[in-house]
Amino acid sequence: MFSLIVILLSVYAYSRIFLDGRKGLESGVLWMVVLFFLGYRTFAIWEETVYGIVKIFKVHPIDFMLIFLFFKAISITKNASIPIWLIAIIPMSLISLMIGIYAKYPPDVEVLFDFKNFFLIVPVFLVTGVYLKDDRNLLEAAYYYILVITALSFFGVVEVQFPSVRSALAGFYNDYEYEEYAIKDGFERAWFSHWGSVTVGHIIVCAFPLIYYVRDKIGLLKKPAFFYFSLVVNIWALYIAGNRADWIITFLIFFLYFFWYKKIHLGANKLILGILSAVLVAFIAIQFISDEAIQRFISGLIAIEGEADYAKDSSGFKRQERMGIAWETIFAKPFGVGWGVSGWVHSDFVQIASNGGWILGILYAAAFLYTFLNGYNISTKNGLERNEKDGLVILLISNLCVAYMFVINNNYILTQSGVPLFFLWALLHYYTVLIRKRLRTRFISAQIKLNEQEKTEHIAANL
Repeated sequence: MFSLIVILLSVYAYSRIFLDGRKGLESGVLWMVVLFFLGYRTFAIWEETVYGIVKIFKVHPIDFMLIFLFFKAISITKNASIPIWLIAIIPMSLISLMIGIYAKYPPDVEVLFDFKNFFLIVPVFLVTGVYLKDDRNLLEAAYYYILVITALSFFGVVEVQFPSVRSALAGFYNDYEYEEYAIKDGFERAWFSHWGSVTVGHIIVCAFPLIYYVRDKIGLLKKPAFFYFSLVVNIWALYIAGNRADWIITFLIFFLYFFWYKKIHLGANKLILGILSAVLVAFIAIQFISDEAIQRFISGLIAIEGEADYAKDSSGFKRQERMGIAWETIFAKPFGVGWGVSGWVHSDFVQIASNGGWILGILYAAAFLYTFLNGYNISTKNGLERNEKDGLVILLISNLCVAYMFVINNNYILTQSGVPLFFLWALLHYYTVLIRKRLRTRFISAQIKLNEQEKTEHIAANL
């Protein structure tokens, strides 16, 4: 039944693209965001058995959506814009594909699957560049994103708190994976089996800051009750997902919210009052958090410092071990080992450098850093309107989370976890471009006005 619903939802989403002109593109992009909800639900295209292991090449509904959006975008504009660094990435990733095929000839599923999921960054950026033309586009994309992560969080909470509902929705929730992973690390975790993995927390936490941008501006977020519901259910979901990385970055989000975003709008007295209120709420919340969860949070901080103890934190230790092997591969084979050869490294930056070579890895990391610093530079300029500064700061906070996930987790390897983060990155890039153009236009207009005023004063002085 739910497979049929997925197919019908996907077909309806695809149909929206065929509306006339920009309307079809805008509607299609928003429905692409809706498809983030589908998670693990994919279509098997190709299957093979290698040494007794069955490997399946799967295509996600988002893949098809991006293909349709790509052709829609280039059909309605003659000036599709993608960054120079992305143009450089295209041939380099294709070379890495050839290396992977040679290393695993005949090519197996993993080579093509890894390449396909990384290469999705190209249509994501091109489509976003055509889509994002004004603040309304950003607001609508952020709103749909918040609705999706709130729904994902809600069903994750239901999975843990109301088992009878999970049992009644057989086919929507994956019971096998829930039974295997629910009780772990001393407290009950949600497996988010309706999405496919606890790694959905990476998407939730990266998009979470957007809730402050859309608040009071659009749809359900105009209602305070829904805003606070969304706030609480997303934080609750991040807690029961049990991802230490998500917990740590959530603290960073609230820190940046008060000391960067709110500082823009509040005076010193209100800012201090807000901080004290947040501290009080956090203190009360800690009283309900298990000792196991607190120890897990601390172990995450220790793992970040590179001092994970295998006896106490086997997960963190294994991550460090895989990262070490990947770094050795990067230095041993600077041109990479090919897509799909490095395995699961637990870091997008390191895995891309290992598969595609250190030049591609450095280019990818430098491109993200450039996007972030460029956005930050524009956010400090004079002449920004309040909603423009809000949009930039919130996207910068979201992309700090994205950067953190790129460093310590594998995301691009799966469409459902890679594309949502690519999209946030693309939104920051093109919104920065949009604001830069506006500032340039305002400067030119101000100069023309000043010249006309000086000319008028000069004529008046000579009369």
